[in-house]
Amino acid sequence: MKALKFLSLFLTMMALWSCSSNEEVITPEEETPAKEYMASIGFKGEISISEAPLSRASGNDLYGIQVYSCGATDETNNYKAYAYGLFDDLTKMNIKLIEGYKYQFVATMVVDGKEKIWSSNDGEYACPFRGDVMDKNKISNKFIYSQSQSLINLTNGINSGFSQMVSTDINGFTSHNRPNLDRYYGEHTGYIPTENGNVAIDMKRTVFGLKVTVNNLTEGTLSIAMAEAPVMEITHPDTEIEDIFTFYYVSQAYATENYSETVATTFNWVRTDGVTIPLGTHDIAFKRNKQTIVTVEIDDASVQNALSLSLETGTMGAGNTYTMEGETITDTTVTPGSNE
Repeated sequence: MKALKFLSLFLTMMALWSCSSNEEVITPEEETPAKEYMASIGFKGEISISEAPLSRASGNDLYGIQVYSCGATDETNNYKAYAYGLFDDLTKMNIKLIEGYKYQFVATMVVDGKEKIWSSNDGEYACPFRGDVMDKNKISNKFIYSQSQSLINLTNGINSGFSQMVSTDINGFTSHNRPNLDRYYGEHTGYIPTENGNVAIDMKRTVFGLKVTVNNLTEGTLSIAMAEAPVMEITHPDTEIEDIFTFYYVSQAYATENYSETVATTFNWVRTDGVTIPLGTHDIAFKRNKQTIVTVEIDDASVQNALSLSLETGTMGAGNTYTMEGETITDTTVTPGSNE
């Protein structure tokens, strides 16, 4: 009886083996990893950079680059943070990109940034290179791959004018939304990685120039204070001063044709006896990549002082010329120590 059961079981197993041996054996396919590409990053447009390898090496200029990625077929362009880096060496700007994605690059360059942007004793650079980076943001000369940290921020990232600059103040730095820094900004969107690819980021100079000339400054100092900018001063016997300033809205200055910002600018004459004579506040339209030349005429006849502002665009590009007349100011005698 046991032999019969064993024979029956044996025949059943043979039948099953016969059926399965006629079917194709399917094995799970090994997952193919996404192909990776290395791409080098360069700049074009208004920025001027020599292509000679030695001149592209470390210097005083600082470059902050933020990279975003999204699916290559994503028509909504839902870009997310991918990598960022702070560089002073253009030869090290190489990034690993993944097949099946497209990329957006946002970059800024601060001329002489290593000398002008405040950094801690540990070499951590402040705004505009801070953004949402919570850990140590030092010159890495390599990309840091992160989906949670970015150099982009509405108020203090590489897309804004806000900067913390080296200063003799007690904190060692001053903060301005229109700092006297020479800045470049650029973007490149929709890059599809290829073998030995090169990303050329189109850069624009996101600054304006101001030159002030004063006539009849017989003593003391002429103070020029633009909103959100460092104060400029002309002290007798000097007669002029000029500087370059970054726009408050850097990314808008890049994206908007014929961009300008109208800035309230206050003029004061501070005499050697400490008396401050206000010469008026004027709204001046500053145009991208153009220098506005302001001529200040001080009339100190008798007890009245008149300010005449003659504005024109200068060496940074051609533009319109116009004249503004300042208020007539009464010079009131002030007794030192008086509260009146």
